[in-house]
Amino acid sequence: MMQNNPIHVTCSLPTGRLRGACMALAVCTSAGLASGQTTYNWAAPVDGTWLDAARWSSSQVPDAFTHRAVLGFAVPYVVTVPGGSAIELNALELQNPSATLHLSPSLSSPRTILTMDAIGILNNGRIVLESGTSTARSPEITSLDNSVIGGTGMIELVGDKSVIQTTFPSVIRHANGHTIRGCGTLTYVQNEGLIVADQAGKSLIYKGVNDGTIRVENGAKMIGSAIASDGTMGRYVVSGAGSSISASITRGILESAGGEFNGSGQALTDCMVETQATIRLSKLSGELRNDGNIDLHGMLTLSNLTWPGDNSVRFTGDGLLRMTNQNAVLRHSHDGLAINEASHTIAGTGLVWGKSTVHVFVNEGTISADVAGSQLRVRALDNRGVIEAVNGGVLVCEALNFATPTFNSGVIVAHEASALKDSVVFQRATGTIRADGGVLSGSYLNGGLIETLNGGVARDCEISDATFRGSADVTRLFSVSGTVTLEAAIDVPAGADFVSRATHKPTWVTGHATIRLLDRATSRFLAGDIFRCTLGSGVEIKGAGILWGDHNSPLVIECVVSPGLEDDLIGQFDVAGTFLGVSAETVMDVASATQADSLVASGSLAIGGTLRVRLPGEYIPEPCTEVVLISTAGAGSLSGQFHTLELPEMPLGRMNVRYDPNAVILIYNPADYDGSTFVDIDDFTAFISDFEAGADAADFNNSGFVDTDDFTDFVTAFEQGC
Repeated sequence: MMQNNPIHVTCSLPTGRLRGACMALAVCTSAGLASGQTTYNWAAPVDGTWLDAARWSSSQVPDAFTHRAVLGFAVPYVVTVPGGSAIELNALELQNPSATLHLSPSLSSPRTILTMDAIGILNNGRIVLESGTSTARSPEITSLDNSVIGGTGMIELVGDKSVIQTTFPSVIRHANGHTIRGCGTLTYVQNEGLIVADQAGKSLIYKGVNDGTIRVENGAKMIGSAIASDGTMGRYVVSGAGSSISASITRGILESAGGEFNGSGQALTDCMVETQATIRLSKLSGELRNDGNIDLHGMLTLSNLTWPGDNSVRFTGDGLLRMTNQNAVLRHSHDGLAINEASHTIAGTGLVWGKSTVHVFVNEGTISADVAGSQLRVRALDNRGVIEAVNGGVLVCEALNFATPTFNSGVIVAHEASALKDSVVFQRATGTIRADGGVLSGSYLNGGLIETLNGGVARDCEISDATFRGSADVTRLFSVSGTVTLEAAIDVPAGADFVSRATHKPTWVTGHATIRLLDRATSRFLAGDIFRCTLGSGVEIKGAGILWGDHNSPLVIECVVSPGLEDDLIGQFDVAGTFLGVSAETVMDVASATQADSLVASGSLAIGGTLRVRLPGEYIPEPCTEVVLISTAGAGSLSGQFHTLELPEMPLGRMNVRYDPNAVILIYNPADYDGSTFVDIDDFTAFISDFEAGADAADFNNSGFVDTDDFTDFVTAFEQGC
């Protein structure tokens, strides 16, 4: 007789060993009786006690490893094993579907133990393991060798202290068609049938293999470790509020309706979701195929320790993984890649977190911030698919530093009423960031194409080494760095700045863009910190405001600079640390002798390029008019001259420009024929020489030909002087 001590096991069960063991199991039928085995039949279909010899056909209690006990007949009855009994059998058969075998708890040591050897249990009826009170010792079914629990019946574990177990390397094969229901402990079991944990607030502790179905319901819990599938994928079903599975599962089909998979430190490896699963606080390795819906409430850590070989963690299928709250986290924490494959979608709110720029979370499918007013944060992602903000959701591409940004070669898009904000994104050549009716806000966006359409807008962003196309709404700050192509109209209102962030290399801005400064005192274009900022061809800067650079980071203008917003609206730029380059075109409107566009240099201003003066309306300056176009203030200084002057045609003579030490002045002295900016005998001599030669320059009244009217008009203007 074996000792009545519970068996405690701590070792793991390799599935390969289990497969080999199960292949050697005998079939639990009378045809499979071992040589020398004795059969004991329950004598009559009436209730009784196992230990009552009179109830058995041989008037002897079956209790040896050469004994086979059979409960037959076809009417209901109950056979009770009293508490503290220790029964040893080679095989047990409940052939009667109406028969019940009841293993009672022990109120004192030892516990009730049914020990099987070799064959196991054929159960077409009902076996009950009753835990009893908290002080009672619960019954136990133990197998000493590889054995089978089969049939069409059920084993019920009442309470959560009962045990069915064997010792490694032996296994108990729970065959297809049989059910184990309740809570307790199952150790080294290969499940091919149905296991149901259904007692509210109690746990089923499971260690083994699942090729069948494990179902947890009615507020029960299942706790397991290293549960694998040894053949076809096992199924795990959690249903009902409060129900949960906390287990490391390999090659399992996951399903939940009201319950969840909740296991801190537990791993889901190469699993599948066909319909619906809820996950909280687990690890994921290998492949998770999702053709249904997964609800993630806590952290799912992506950690594949497979090495060498494919050590990626993958979401596959065409299903949806929904992150249900701000505590939902998908976190990649190990070497290799985490991949959201092309047809799979991750959506909701929370955090999708790659490990670094080397071990990143790769998105080839769709990641969607789709909860109105809530943020979905992504970190250290490599996006090759679509990341979007929809339905009022907010997408944040976080970076702890510039080593953990989001890389984009796909599409990142903010749809109507949604936003991409506070983000750091580096794009490859094929990448696009788009505000399609939504908002790009407060973000550093590098490379590729950044565009707005359908009412979308970029607000207070930094655009670096990229093409920006569309509309920008600058409420506080709009920045550029590197080489930027602007195809946009950008307004800089009062109190806002357009800034070149030239901290690592010079900034060069080109394209087809208009930058409008809207307030003379507080709208600013700032050249940056260390390197120069160049505004190149195709750009026009207009309005009234501040253009600022310094000797370390000058503002180089090789584009159109035009104070004022419309042809007839006068504007002023206060400038410092600014170069008007050889390709610059400075456009100045002069509306009257006292109303004209102007540049005021409070710092250094180097003059070059082209000056183009326009006379809006029907204004014609009177002879001897002088208008200051450029001046200095405070410590301001001027240097250089315009290379080209494009001045309006006048009724008599022509306009000219005078360069004083602290001013550039537009003058209209008709008789200043030689352009010296004052009238003297040299002007008269030069005119007479051209007039006598019939030169076109002598067309003083700009009539298109040289005649005596030109001579008369010049003499009159010369005599008037200035």
